[in-house]
Amino acid sequence: MMKLIRYIFAAVSLAFAGMPFAEACGPTYNDIPRPCFFASSSRPETLRDAQIRQNILLWQQQTSPRIPLADIRQAVYADDYKTFASRSQDTAEDNAFYTFIRNAGDREAVDFLLTAKELEETRRKINSPWYYPKDRNSGNADVFQDIIDRCGAYKGRRFGDRYALQMIRACFAAGRYQDCIDIFDARLASLADDNLMRRMALGYVAGCWTRLGDSDRANDYFASVGDISSIVHEDPIGYLTKRNPDSPMLLSHLQSIAAEGDTARVTALLPIAEAVLADSVTAYRGDWEFLSAFVSNDYFGDRESARMSISRALEESFSSEDFADHARAYRMVLDADDNERKSLLEDLQWIKDKIDILSPTKTEWKDLLQNIVFGHWLPRLMEEGDHTTAVLLCGFADNLSANSTLHFQDAFDSDGNEISYISYDQMRNDPATRNTVDYASLTFELMQSLKSTQLAAVYKKIVAAKDPLSRYLRTFARTDPDYFFDLIGTLCMREERYADAVNYLSRVTPEYMSRLNVKPYLRRDPMYCYPSRHREIKYSDWTMHVESTVSTKKTLMPSADNAKLDFAKKMAGLRHKIIKSSADPDTCGLAMIDYAIGWRNSFEECWALTQYWRGTNVPGRSYAAVDPGYPPRQYKFIYEYDGSKSVEERFRHMTRQAIKILRSDEARAKAQYRLGNYRIIIKRYPDTETAEVVKSSCDNWRDWLG
Repeated sequence: MMKLIRYIFAAVSLAFAGMPFAEACGPTYNDIPRPCFFASSSRPETLRDAQIRQNILLWQQQTSPRIPLADIRQAVYADDYKTFASRSQDTAEDNAFYTFIRNAGDREAVDFLLTAKELEETRRKINSPWYYPKDRNSGNADVFQDIIDRCGAYKGRRFGDRYALQMIRACFAAGRYQDCIDIFDARLASLADDNLMRRMALGYVAGCWTRLGDSDRANDYFASVGDISSIVHEDPIGYLTKRNPDSPMLLSHLQSIAAEGDTARVTALLPIAEAVLADSVTAYRGDWEFLSAFVSNDYFGDRESARMSISRALEESFSSEDFADHARAYRMVLDADDNERKSLLEDLQWIKDKIDILSPTKTEWKDLLQNIVFGHWLPRLMEEGDHTTAVLLCGFADNLSANSTLHFQDAFDSDGNEISYISYDQMRNDPATRNTVDYASLTFELMQSLKSTQLAAVYKKIVAAKDPLSRYLRTFARTDPDYFFDLIGTLCMREERYADAVNYLSRVTPEYMSRLNVKPYLRRDPMYCYPSRHREIKYSDWTMHVESTVSTKKTLMPSADNAKLDFAKKMAGLRHKIIKSSADPDTCGLAMIDYAIGWRNSFEECWALTQYWRGTNVPGRSYAAVDPGYPPRQYKFIYEYDGSKSVEERFRHMTRQAIKILRSDEARAKAQYRLGNYRIIIKRYPDTETAEVVKSSCDNWRDWLG
């Protein structure tokens, strides 16, 4: 007898649905963000954009530093020939660049820009499909000759390089490729390498050599300006890295390869990075050490080499501050994988400042942080059993965004006013709103995946923590007793530790219970024997397990305010009754029947007693049931409810064993009555008081029995 009782009380390892049933307010995701660390918050400038920006700055130097760059851009790039000519003479002009050249009498600047705009309009005209030269045999050469002559006639020093560039552009448009080269050699080749006009002309010279059939020379010129897309070579990346490893266009190209994630293409970058670093030909060694670390770790699994590379990278120069920040974030990845916490606090404080609600990169840095925590720290910490740090870190990554974000609500306040967007604090404290954070975060999913004793230990450690890291993380975590005691008590009920559940749940305030996300689901009577939710759909070669979300009948209680506590007390009482009445088979057996009903309901029809969401209609689960290739959950440590089938099997076993204990027909009839098996009562136990109840309370019971 006692052996049977001990069996019935054996804990069952039940799993939890990781995805939410829509109305249960469960987690809406559990994906690990997958941003590419070898990237920049903003893409590097294209060659043309960089040249435009630099040219505008040069015009500011050549006129007045007081002129806004936007005004220069408008005059130099946006306005056409006719508009520029008019605005340069307009005394009411509010553009500072136009005001300067008019008031300063800067005819030299006006003449140059008119010439440049005339050239641009001429080039645009002849490229139009509606352009027809008067003399079809002359080609385009004559169209540009006047402009070439005017540019060549300039004898000043201020705009000499600018006029030389316009001559080259005009000759290129006219198809006079050798003349382009000759003008470059005569007028620009001797200028310093950092001369903007010289660098802008190199692209045209490269194009000339291409058209003249000298691809080797063309490639050299393309490499000098970093134009990797124009290089004609079997290995354009290797070709460019040997000649211009610091090209912004090259870095952009490498980042795009890393983002695409093609293994063959990415792994091929490692020897290139090593060659650049060995030759010491780059001013941005940090970029290339970062590349080496990224490829070594992510694609070769060589974390030791990656850690050495990233350490060197952070001591070197980068092409941009933003890219250096990404390298530091990647070091946090490597630290997490090695459980290295030496700089963790400092790094978390640093990355927190990156997630600024007013920053355009807020989302990007949130994803980077969550990848570091969710994808690297959590698996490591859970494997090592450091549940406290896991919960705190996870809460940090979850709540940084939640605290600074308004949350959508489809609800109304007590006065009937629509609630659209509210803060995290408002959502947590207003009973009229749905809490879509506290019960929908990965942190909560992690907490409810622990055992009750583990979570209780976590709470004690969080409250008592004295170390700087834990104290810092604690400021971002929800640590109020209600939140933890309700969850611990719920876990106790899942584990059939009902007396312990009473201890914790009795300490939860009514105010908290009134705002609990599953309160509407706690009105169902847990001691009523509902029909099974379990169904199997069998096909020729596979079986699909499904669960019904609506039973044929629901029995509702008046209130859900104390549903969890009341249930825990009821089940603890039944357990005590079973043990105390072991010498009375009928009393013991009936108590075991009630216990079995309550236990099954706590995972099924009254699932809110042991769970915070129900994933019965989640597509992912359905797909996984029929498609073995469906991606598995990303978190092995997340507790998943394995469905109605296992619960139903144990319930039936428990009730069968309980019925075996019963000795009197009256007790057996009562057991069947509680299980809803009225037909059995009438057929097997017709002379019992319970049978009379069935006969007197069921209209037309003879017809109902069939």
